[in-house]
Amino acid sequence: MRMKRNMAVMIMAAVSAWAAPKQAGYPFDGRTGFSVSNIHAVLKADGFSVAAWVKVADAVRPQMFLTLGQPNQDFSFYLYNGAVRMLVEGEPGRYGFAAAKPPRPEVWTHYLGTYDGKTAKIYRDGVLEGQQAIPLKRTAFAHPLTVGVIDGQEERMLKGSMTDIRIWNRALDAAEARHLAGEEVWQAQTRELIAHWQTHPTDTTIANRVKGGTDLVKFQPVLTVLLNRKLSGFRGIWYFNQPSNDEYVYKYSGGLGTYCAKHIPMAWHAPVVNKTFFCYGGTDEKNSTLLHMVSYFDHTTGRVAKPTCLLDKRTDDAHDNPVINLDDKGYIWIFSSSHGRGRPSYISRSVKPYDIEAFQLMWSGNFSYPEPFYYPGKGFLFVHTWYVKGRGNYYMTSNPEGTEWSERKQTAYFEDGHYQISWQWKNQKTGIAFNQHPKGKGLN
Repeated sequence: MRMKRNMAVMIMAAVSAWAAPKQAGYPFDGRTGFSVSNIHAVLKADGFSVAAWVKVADAVRPQMFLTLGQPNQDFSFYLYNGAVRMLVEGEPGRYGFAAAKPPRPEVWTHYLGTYDGKTAKIYRDGVLEGQQAIPLKRTAFAHPLTVGVIDGQEERMLKGSMTDIRIWNRALDAAEARHLAGEEVWQAQTRELIAHWQTHPTDTTIANRVKGGTDLVKFQPVLTVLLNRKLSGFRGIWYFNQPSNDEYVYKYSGGLGTYCAKHIPMAWHAPVVNKTFFCYGGTDEKNSTLLHMVSYFDHTTGRVAKPTCLLDKRTDDAHDNPVINLDDKGYIWIFSSSHGRGRPSYISRSVKPYDIEAFQLMWSGNFSYPEPFYYPGKGFLFVHTWYVKGRGNYYMTSNPEGTEWSERKQTAYFEDGHYQISWQWKNQKTGIAFNQHPKGKGLN
């Protein structure tokens, strides 16, 4: 009997060591993370779970824990907009998420996200805090896994520590969530566990504790956003939105390279060089991604220049289309939009006046439905939308060179938000008109 009691004490002591991280974990510095290329090939889309202990320095800044692809693809487990999200793309282009309270700065917090093919759930320190129905209309995932970083993005990189990272090919239940957070003595949950990575401060490769599982390898994403690549011709994005279940098939669809009416201006005439510069939403041969394109029409020669591919927006959503304007020195400015806050937005400027061959990044963050207007000698008034539980009307201003930008300021937000349209008058003032989305009645 004494031997059994001693054995129980030993088991309890061994298990309690897993209840909260004893080691420091890997110190993610906002520049480097880890990746593994083949998890998506074995991860079941109709039932999986992810878990990790995290400690962040700043709980306000968006930060990525784990993701397959970009934040709106396959699945993502991350801190964003004051909550930790378990996001699942139930079908290509459509996703939902369950949300939990954010961690306190510098405090280890355990999160578990589950998805059973119907509902996503998220647990914080073993307690269910959020769930969301997400219909599944896919059979597999498509993108490689990154940990603490997002390939190709400067934003959302983890600054803090993370350890005891696990992935299962099934949805764990509430009792298992409590066990993982260490509230009770538990036996290791190994059924259909496909990955278990315990991190340490000096790691360059993190061994997978699951036999036959793939190790994590240190990874520094490519952060060169601008491509500045010439293309030989013009190809606009085709896009659709919301099935209408009638003879029209979709709410809207078709060739939407210059979409939408709230993206202005998309062309700007420069009398000094007698050219009209323009931008549009381009795509590749498979219409698989949105490329931001810049060109011009030369009124003297009657010819159009071969377009410059500025960047790949890594989505096929035409709401991310760019807009254009010129400053008083002839520099060309491109404002690269995002549909909502799930992707980054960019402001770029041509390296030379009246020249489309190369651009440099001037600002990155987030905005939607961009409408920039330049005031000679003063700078930009940048009218745009920012998603805050709906669509709010905002603006920013810049110095004359566009190297400094003000904080975002709100012009209107009530009920469920607005769409807006604006235009400049004689370089003196900008007028703004907007609608209202009545609370609870939706956008349509």
